[in-house]
Amino acid sequence: MSDDSVSRQAVIDLVEELETQRIKGRWEIIEDWDGDDLYRCSECGSMFTLIDGTPEDNDYNFCPSCGAWMIEEPYKGEQE
Repeated sequence: MSDDSVSRQAVIDLVEELETQRIKGRWEIIEDWDGDDLYRCSECGSMFTLIDGTPEDNDYNFCPSCGAWMIEEPYKGEQE
């Protein structure tokens, strides 16, 4: 092996380190003017709608705009 090769353990260590540094967000549900649900990323504010199901139903585990990892945590924003 050459000096440029990376050990298996070094790759595992790097992946674990990146997972702890990953941006974590959640989907915020907003109702649009027509009564349909819009899903907004809590990190970048990007919004989209789905024809069927929820982001979780459609395996949207990451924001398609900023790449934030979506965690299943209740929204803790301002209460109305």
